[in-house]
Amino acid sequence: MVNTKFHDATLRQQLDNILRKQEAAVRRAFMMSINDIRRNVTLRQLIDAIEAGDIPRAIRVLNLEPAAYATFSEEIRNTYTQAGAVAMAGTVWRVPDMSKAVVRWDFDNPRARQWLLNWSSTKITGDLIPGQVSAVRSAIEAGYGLGRGPRDIALDIVGRVGANGRRTGGILGLDDQSVKWVSNMEDTLRNDPRSYFTVDKKTGVWKSRFSRSDGNVDKTLRKLVKNGEKIPEKLIQRAKGSYTDRMLQSRGNRIARTETAQAVNAARLESSRQGAEATGLPDNVYIKTWRHGGPAETKARTDHAAMNGVSVRGLNTPFTLPDGTQCQYPLDPILPAEHSINCRCGYFVEIDYKMLAT
Repeated sequence: MVNTKFHDATLRQQLDNILRKQEAAVRRAFMMSINDIRRNVTLRQLIDAIEAGDIPRAIRVLNLEPAAYATFSEEIRNTYTQAGAVAMAGTVWRVPDMSKAVVRWDFDNPRARQWLLNWSSTKITGDLIPGQVSAVRSAIEAGYGLGRGPRDIALDIVGRVGANGRRTGGILGLDDQSVKWVSNMEDTLRNDPRSYFTVDKKTGVWKSRFSRSDGNVDKTLRKLVKNGEKIPEKLIQRAKGSYTDRMLQSRGNRIARTETAQAVNAARLESSRQGAEATGLPDNVYIKTWRHGGPAETKARTDHAAMNGVSVRGLNTPFTLPDGTQCQYPLDPILPAEHSINCRCGYFVEIDYKMLAT
């Protein structure tokens, strides 16, 4: 490994700006995709399928297909193309004899297009849609187990129409584990509401065990539980709906942060590879340097903190993390979830022109 203190502050700032702007855009696009799925469900057909006990038909009624995530996919494409163009323009390119070269970002490059196809196949077809199918199946089975009617189960899936005319509280958009947490919350409120709270032995403060529950709803629940009163059905539905919405918001944040950063980091490498092909510079003049994502990453991923400032020579040389995991860059798709979800790490690419001059 080679240590370097190279920092291109201008390019770093430009890529960070894209990351911030596009993270918000990707989050909105993900929520738009989920709302589109909700909005286009024919409730009567869903209820009929659930009433017939036909879970596969209920899932088909939801029309969970790649086209539903088109807006989300487009924002990832925008992120990738913007980051690639900025990285290309922000790099000083020279050919081996050190004369200046003009190199432009080419999204039509087969490798660049393949990245987006691979991303869509992995994230949309291989993750989001199967995850939705599993989550819906879990919600229906949980509803059956609780003895809920077909209409209530259907509304648990697509959400209930609020005063603003929009559906909220549905599990569409959540993964299977989140749906199980929602089901566990509801079961707790119905059958053992006292265990919904933990009580600090020193302060006597009551706190919900469900970290994303609604504080205002919790106040009402706490009063009822302390007095030993029965929790009204309407309040249970309000608590569950608010909790579900918060879970979806959290998932949208997590997906936006992870997928946007992955697209920016992937585009950074692709721009360097295109530049290498155009200029004929040898691989060993490139130096990649890991940049840790900051304090929020330190506690959760000590391996990433240890990588801060570590460099490798060669575009195709992998980073090796302390636990032995290898990757081309932070959030490389080959990384397991524990090294990628919510990761904020980035990296720099330096061209060691001094090496050519020796």
